[in-house]
Amino acid sequence: ERTKGKREAEGEASRGSDLPLSLTAPPFLFFLPLPLAPRSFAWTSAGTRDTIVFVSAPIRLRSVRAVRGATTVVADEPELIREAVTELLEAILNDNDIVPADVVSAVFTATHDLVSEFPAHAARLFGWNDIPLLCAQELPVTGALPRCIRVMIHAETRRLRSEIRHVYLRDAVLLRADLLAD
Repeated sequence: ERTKGKREAEGEASRGSDLPLSLTAPPFLFFLPLPLAPRSFAWTSAGTRDTIVFVSAPIRLRSVRAVRGATTVVADEPELIREAVTELLEAILNDNDIVPADVVSAVFTATHDLVSEFPAHAARLFGWNDIPLLCAQELPVTGALPRCIRVMIHAETRRLRSEIRHVYLRDAVLLRADLLAD
């Protein structure tokens, strides 16, 4: 009888409490590591035994992913290079739900016929003042796409590698014919 009375009292306490859920939840819920902690949960009561029901999908951890992009300009002029880099960076950020705070670093390349402006300088003018940037020159391969600017951005994201959207603008779409179907 002592055990039965104790179980009934515990059952009444768990079912009849007017306290907020966070105050009635067992202490072990508050010590779960962040990636394992549920986003939301509900309590149900089955007799004297409470069951936790998780209602949300698992939390995906952030990883560093590389996002590629390229564009072209019609002439080697600083203003045209700045406009092309700005357009490219905006498209990459928008298509991948990235904000500047997520960007770890960026590597820019330009073909040998673009010498009037550093693409990284254009990125600085875009507002990337605290992001490590690097510029390099593409190999002058015969038949390569002329006046082309490429970038590889490393960014933290919850997206899977297969969910990353690489961006090719203007004549640079010819570099990735496999993406034209998108």
